[in-house]
Parts: sequence; C-alpha cells; structure tokens
Amino acid sequence: MIKKITTVLAISIFLFGCSGSPSRESYSYRNDIQPGNDLYALLEKTDDGYRFTRFSTTFVKNEPWIRVNDGKPMWNNRISSPCSKGLVAFPQKCEYEDESRFISFSTNLGRSTLTTLLTGGFGLIFVPMGEVAFDNEAYTDALEEAGGLSQFDAYMSDYEKAISDRYQTYKQVKDRYNTIIASLSKEVVIADKSGLLTDKKFLNQRVSVSENRLNNPSHITVENVSALISAIQEDHQKLSKEWNKYTSYVNVRCRHSSPYNGFHFTLDCPNKAVINNGKLIINAKAVVTSKDFEHLIPNQLNASDDAISINLNGNAISMTNSTSNFITIDSISFYYNGNISTVNQLNRELPPESDVNVFRLSSLQIDWSKLNFKEVTRNTASSHKIEYGFAVKYRIANTGKGKTLYRVKSYMMSDLI
Repeated sequence: MIKKITTVLAISIFLFGCSGSPSRESYSYRNDIQPGNDLYALLEKTDDGYRFTRFSTTFVKNEPWIRVNDGKPMWNNRISSPCSKGLVAFPQKCEYEDESRFISFSTNLGRSTLTTLLTGGFGLIFVPMGEVAFDNEAYTDALEEAGGLSQFDAYMSDYEKAISDRYQTYKQVKDRYNTIIASLSKEVVIADKSGLLTDKKFLNQRVSVSENRLNNPSHITVENVSALISAIQEDHQKLSKEWNKYTSYVNVRCRHSSPYNGFHFTLDCPNKAVINNGKLIINAKAVVTSKDFEHLIPNQLNASDDAISINLNGNAISMTNSTSNFITIDSISFYYNGNISTVNQLNRELPPESDVNVFRLSSLQIDWSKLNFKEVTRNTASSHKIEYGFAVKYRIANTGKGKTLYRVKSYMMSDLI
C-alpha cells in the first residue's frame, strides 16, 4: 500500500512539477509624473515576440497597457488567488489567469494535499495546490524583449511638451473667456409707454447669455511615438482655431414671457454678442406697454359719524366708540368698485370710548376679480375712478335706536398704484 502511494506521489510530482512561486519584486514606480503628461504603450506578444504595438495618451482598463514614464502596468496586478488545476476534476485554467497580462499559475508544494479520488480505481492521489498571481519576472522579461523603456527617452521631452502646450492653450483660452463673461455688461434700452415703470432691473434679468462649450483635448492612439507627437501637435493647431472661434462670442437669450412683474412688454435681443477688445456688451431693446394690478384697494380707508368710526389699515379693520355708552355692532358692509360684501349678525359690543380690532379684510367674502385691472397705463389710471367705502349698522345702549354709518369715496386709480 505504501509503495502504491509512493508511486502515485512520484507520478504526480512528475506531472505537475515542484517549482516554487515566481519572484514578485515590485517596480520602483515614480510619483513625480505630471498629471496628463503620461505616455502609454500596449505590450503584446506577436509572431516576433513581445512588442510595443500601440502608443496613446490614455489606456484601456484590463488590457496590457503600461505607463512608459516608469514602466507601471495599468491593470490590476495585485491579484493573489489560490487554485488547483491539472486533473479532470479540477479546472484546466484558473480564475483570473491571463497570459496577456502576466497573471499566471504557480505550484506551491507546501500547500499540496493527498486527496481521495472516488472514480477511476485509484486510492489516494497527490493534487498540486498553487496560486494565480502577477508574474513580475515574466513581465520584466517581456519589457526587455520589446526593447526596454529607455528607447523612448529621446521622445519624452517632446511628448510632454506637446501635451503641455495643448493643455495650456486650452486653459488660457477658457480662463480668458470666463473672465470676459464674468464682466458682462448688459444694456437694455427701454421705451416705457406705460408710464409706470420705476424699477428696470427685471428687464436686465430677462436677458441671459450661454457660453459656448469648448471641446476638451482628445485622447489619441497611434502605432509609434513619433506619430503620436505629430498627431498631438496637429490636434493642438486644429483645436486652437476652434477654441478661438467659439470664445469670440456668446449666445444671447431673451425671455419674452409677458406679463412679468405685472408688466406687459416686448424684448428684442440679438442671437449672439461678439466679444470686442476683451469686452462683451449686449444691446437689447425693450418696450413696456402696460401693467396689470391685482387686489387694488386703498391702504387706508375710514368712515365716521359723531358716535363711531371704522378704519381700514392694510388688512386690519378696527372700530372706535366715541361715546360714553356701550354700542352694539349688528352688521358691516364693505363697498368696492360697485360691489358690496356684508357681514351680518355680528352682535359685537364696543365698550365706551374704546378702540377695538373687529376682523381682517381678508375674512370678508370679496370678489377679488372686481379689483383686478388689466393693461393699465398712466394715462388710463389718471382718468379712471374707483369707489370704496363702509356701511355700519349699530345700536347705542339706553336709546334702543338703530343707526347707520355710511360713507363712500371715489379714488383716482393713479392715486392707488
């Protein structure tokens, strides 16, 4: 039995080998590389061995791209995953194993075990254990086979300059454009035909600009470094013309929604405004024709006789008893623009010589549409009258007599707006 196990063990070692894990010394990757100035190369195995087949200003994730500046692989090379392989019962390729990215399987005899195989007539059989990990030695050999990284030293200065020049032009143009937009001057020439315009700010706010969006420098991928540098320089020249064109003007938008703030108006704007000598001025024309007014009532209104007075101040309605007797208020009516709103059966007592808040104007059943006036001008307001007033039915104690206070007054609309 021991002899049989020994034979199987020997066969297993012969089949699977006993090499240890490959070297995994890390590259000494630099940290002083300027962002955006990195050069990337695609390291691939060809019929002639490993070669750098493509060069780019960027890289594709999970493809064998390396950073030429310092040789750093741009894929995940920190994988370390246990695996068993080789027999029918085990996978022929481990998860994560990828030869193109130098992620390979290596045997570890210290972790190998004797396993019972339930089929095939064997007893115990030796199964090699190992792990899938980045093979730094194979990666280094491939770099050397491809000619090494020093072959690109002569190109790096020109490459980094081409990248930097293109970006600096973009940044300078964009910063200058943003500065000019921030100092934008909007001049709206206003013709006020309504005669009611006092604050012109809202018309300036109806004029807005939208800046042109500049295309960012694009990534380029070609077959050699020299061609990449030339392509970046050509892209720089093309983009410079495009950036200068689109930063020479802004798009102008006028929001014509009328009425706004009650005003009816027209607004004429150019579609675009050209930047001239570093200045951006937008000339727009507005014509204000009229204004709408809602809930138009006097801020203060009063009516009185020798016994009581009723006063409207804003939204509050108060009453004053000028006598030395109690007074009972039975009803109050509010007159407005030919309409009446009445509150009956109040039965509200006013103490002698007192001022009492009765209720608020908003608590009356007022048809506010009767106090809304559309498309008013100074001329029409100066010739239009509106009546407002109060009627109060009340009783004075000890007399038993009902009395009525009634006062209505006409107001010019121009005095109310």
